[in-house]
Amino acid sequence: VVGSYMADFSDQLRADHQQQRGGVFNTEIMLPGVEELRYYHGIYEPHFAEDHSLLGYTMVVMDLTKQMSIEHALRESESRLKLSLSASKTGIFEFNVHTRDSMASDNLFELLGYHPQEFQFTLSKWESLVHPDDLDQAIQEYNDYLDSDAENYRSEYRMLRKDQSYQWMSLVGKTIDFDESGNPVKIIGIVRDI
Repeated sequence: VVGSYMADFSDQLRADHQQQRGGVFNTEIMLPGVEELRYYHGIYEPHFAEDHSLLGYTMVVMDLTKQMSIEHALRESESRLKLSLSASKTGIFEFNVHTRDSMASDNLFELLGYHPQEFQFTLSKWESLVHPDDLDQAIQEYNDYLDSDAENYRSEYRMLRKDQSYQWMSLVGKTIDFDESGNPVKIIGIVRDI
């Protein structure tokens, strides 16, 4: 932080330390740069004379502009993804074959009429939502995929919605992680309302 902007930063420091005497402070400030606003995070400690007048500061200032720009781009990307998933009536799932840990996007819950995170997304819960007439075929297709060299897992079956109606769903998944023997470990995919 140099030049005329140091005065702005110093004003922020004075305002911070007047609220509390002594100690270490954290502050964030935006300053105009040559081409864009710059974001800074400062960690500083004011030093006072015996008469309590401010002598100066020991400080570390970090430029967070790149990080803030990345975070902003990520938020925009996530927003576009959520809107796209919602518009296309699509949800996302992830499943670990070994640990049986799983994850479902909010959209997947909503496709079935549930509030996001209304229940824990587990393989047994998933199986309980598959129509009884489709369950054996769904399990067989999943096991066939695990035993094959197929690039993608595909299946279609009816799933129970919260209102007790059934909805046809299409699943497409892909293994994104393998163990040392080449067996699938993690599968990620989408579920679409068809």
